[in-house]
Amino acid sequence: MVQAALADAGGLGEVGGGGPRVPAGPERLHRLRDDGLRLEFPRSAHAPNPTPFLTHGSTKGPIPVRLTGILGAEPVRSSTNGRCPLPVSPVAALAGPGDTRAVLKPLVIASDLDGTLLSPGGTLSERTREALAAARAEGVAVVAVTARTPYGVDMLPDLLPLLDGAICANGAIDYVPETGRIRVLRSIRIGPGRRVAAAIAARLPDAVFAVETGTGIVGEEAYRPLVGASNWDFVPDVDAVFKRAKRAVKIKVYCAGRTGEEMAAAVEGADLGGLSMCHWGDFGMLDFNARGADKAFGLASWCKDRRIGPESVVAFGDMPNDAPMLAWAARSYAMGDAHPEAVQAATDRTATNAEDGVAQVIEALLAGDTAAAA
Repeated sequence: MVQAALADAGGLGEVGGGGPRVPAGPERLHRLRDDGLRLEFPRSAHAPNPTPFLTHGSTKGPIPVRLTGILGAEPVRSSTNGRCPLPVSPVAALAGPGDTRAVLKPLVIASDLDGTLLSPGGTLSERTREALAAARAEGVAVVAVTARTPYGVDMLPDLLPLLDGAICANGAIDYVPETGRIRVLRSIRIGPGRRVAAAIAARLPDAVFAVETGTGIVGEEAYRPLVGASNWDFVPDVDAVFKRAKRAVKIKVYCAGRTGEEMAAAVEGADLGGLSMCHWGDFGMLDFNARGADKAFGLASWCKDRRIGPESVVAFGDMPNDAPMLAWAARSYAMGDAHPEAVQAATDRTATNAEDGVAQVIEALLAGDTAAAA
């Protein structure tokens, strides 16, 4: 038999259908879990599409089960029958009491950086580093999904060896830190971008603008005190920004003395040319990406290239720009101090980045203990 230990079948599907029906609620199956509940697949040359069934000492014979819920994308393999066609992850994590979702070891850990994976000081803690290394040793890919540019990711030398990829500029760029390859997934045409900037300036006269090009940033001189020495190219005004930039993957708007939420409210109803907008709550900045480009889009593109679906992804974030990614992933965690939009989009909560919230969840998932991760 190919066997996968289950914590709870209440979120997997129907138990019965051809055999004795057994209640599939969390109380019944959490009790069975303690006694060694198994999900088994017949290994037979005459069964190319084997019907899975539950086995347990308290039942008379196998209990057929139809799988309909959250499952990993990596097929189980047996030593004599090749690949099992049912996409069940080879390691199943235990669900916590009252949690009826199937929680399997993910194939991808996708995390925002600032305010999430990184400490409040913008560094990688030793606990988080060890958790990421352990995940990769178990075959789990680690992907940073960030508003940062590729240059901004490169500023984290301790993190780079632990990344299998990076989605930058809020989903607009697929970056490979190991090789330096930059692939723009979605961009904004310069002409329409300039018209959007004019519409924003009409609502926010004190706004200053910058354009991320994929390889650098062109910004108004007023940005210089904010960013200091960097890969920015400073120019006198907004017209010069759009003349200098040859390509735009993201438009950045900053207003001193305003919150991001106030800025978002001010531009509501303006003609933004269909661009996607996100903000950072109290921080006075708005980001604009091409239509449809957000963290969910970028992460989904990365996963699609590897034939991985959202059911095999665990995501972490703390801000409104993380919300699409948190909603896309089958399991997602908002940080302990996350913005309400991120909390609403996520399936779960974890501790703050100061408390190594991401590492806590990864440790629990790898240990097969999602009671601790929930």
